[in-house]
Amino acid sequence: MTVQEATKIVEKYCAEISENRKAVYCGEFEGGFLYSLDFQGGGHHGMPIFTIVSTNGVIKKVESHSEDYYKAWNASDNYLDSISL
Repeated sequence: MTVQEATKIVEKYCAEISENRKAVYCGEFEGGFLYSLDFQGGGHHGMPIFTIVSTNGVIKKVESHSEDYYKAWNASDNYLDSISL
């Protein structure tokens, strides 16, 4: 599976859960593609929602406040920092 294919899957999922969120690719994580479902409005909107799209197309929401959640957040920050250099 490519990033583009995973993005189509997670964008469809994102549209089903909230019209106010968009999926942002955040690199690879745990053998899949990591996405943050970011709020499209202004201001602060709490903690990010992270999802992983596996190579076989299955979406897994990363449980908030779990050890994996903070690892995903760190991986996301590292990926986004690496592409903004």
